[in-house]
Amino acid sequence: RVHGGNGRFHLWSLSACLFVRVSVCVAMAMSAARSLADFGYEYDASGKLVQIGTGDAFKFVDQQHYEALGDCVEKHIQTMMKTHCQLEEVQLPLLEDFSETNANGERPQVNIFVSPDWQTNSDKLLVLIQGSGAVRAGQWARSCCINSTLAIGSVLPYVEEAKRQGYAVLVLNPNYNYYKFQDGKQCVIPFNESPEKHVLYVFSRFVLKSVAKEVYIVAHSFGGVSTMVLVAQAPDELIERIAGIALTDSVHSSFKVQSLPQSRRKWLRSKCRDWVASKTPLDTPLPKQTQNAAVPCVSAGDHRHEYTSGCAFPSIFPFFASLSSANQQDEASCQTHCECS
Repeated sequence: RVHGGNGRFHLWSLSACLFVRVSVCVAMAMSAARSLADFGYEYDASGKLVQIGTGDAFKFVDQQHYEALGDCVEKHIQTMMKTHCQLEEVQLPLLEDFSETNANGERPQVNIFVSPDWQTNSDKLLVLIQGSGAVRAGQWARSCCINSTLAIGSVLPYVEEAKRQGYAVLVLNPNYNYYKFQDGKQCVIPFNESPEKHVLYVFSRFVLKSVAKEVYIVAHSFGGVSTMVLVAQAPDELIERIAGIALTDSVHSSFKVQSLPQSRRKWLRSKCRDWVASKTPLDTPLPKQTQNAAVPCVSAGDHRHEYTSGCAFPSIFPFFASLSSANQQDEASCQTHCECS
């Protein structure tokens, strides 16, 4: 029995202790989870995250649970890129650039994913650059991967279509800039200290060394900022090979574009299109946004920022096809033939 105020305090203390113990047990269970199945989830045939056994949609528990589940979603997508899409995982920086390790033999590194033909495909190369935040290689938007479908939130449709059309593929990982060692210490990853430096490093070590005649870029959100830095700093030999840039709701400033040399501004406007968040139908021209972004803007077909990459997907490869040298040569040949006829 409990009497008086002290007793009430004792009951409160007991309840608080029980809550803490339950929270600790839940946290321990989540830390031990290594897969979606450990959380009771799986992706169905349509790419939607559902509860195993019931098929019910994802239910939010708390932020800690959401973050832990998000880590498993990341692993699932990256596994899909390796198994389903046959991409290879590569660690950066390359050993030839940085090989130092700590006392435990650990080397700070970040993973990207490349198709086996990235060095030998002489035709086309597609580079995928996501935005900022918690997303890692393979994701446009983690919230969409959890609450919508992989077709909207992940790069998988882009990789699959690129391979079907004969592109080599590079999937970047610009947000992973700090490496955590087993002892808990962290350090910046050499040559990848920021999203912009990561993009520049990948282009210098992979894209420039590839033999693809045409390079295409899809960049979402802050990926557009990194792309503008690339356009500003890339050597002419690389710029000449970049055949098309598709941005999805890029957050770059028009100042970045206006500060480019006139020749590159003209080049960019002829090669780039930004699919921005809008309630208007897909591909609707948006003059006001074009003025603000300093590059041609059209509607992504959805007003939500995180949905733009998935919703604009049907239009992006046709846009690239319209810019390809092969297509332009065919059109020129056809026009010449028609005039001669």
